[in-house]
Amino acid sequence: MLYYVFGLGGGASSSSSEKVSMKALLSAAIDVAKKGGYQVKYIREQADIGEKSKGKTKEGANNPVTDGDMLSHRAMYYGLLKGWPNLSVISEEDDPEPIDMSKVEVPRKTDASVDAIIPDAMMS
Repeated sequence: MLYYVFGLGGGASSSSSEKVSMKALLSAAIDVAKKGGYQVKYIREQADIGEKSKGKTKEGANNPVTDGDMLSHRAMYYGLLKGWPNLSVISEEDDPEPIDMSKVEVPRKTDASVDAIIPDAMMS
């Protein structure tokens, strides 16, 4: 899984000027990464991991995707979007069908490990 948080804005026509706390974004990234990891672990424990091919790479090698890849992608990608709808997030995976965002959990925007290294006093 490869994720890159690109930034806020929602496109060239967007007039959004939403500000995001990097501390909250880091906390949320940790939360969704854990949720994604749980999905991969759950699928890995199954007899069938649901491996399919996304096609061939430009070099001609098979490019597989498993159910764990997709469930993990959904937890992380849509979790970040649930927390910040105008955030541009790039993922290695693509969903073939639209996702029901009402079923996506809002990520936790606080984390004790982040609080320990980035006190609120540093954020003002």
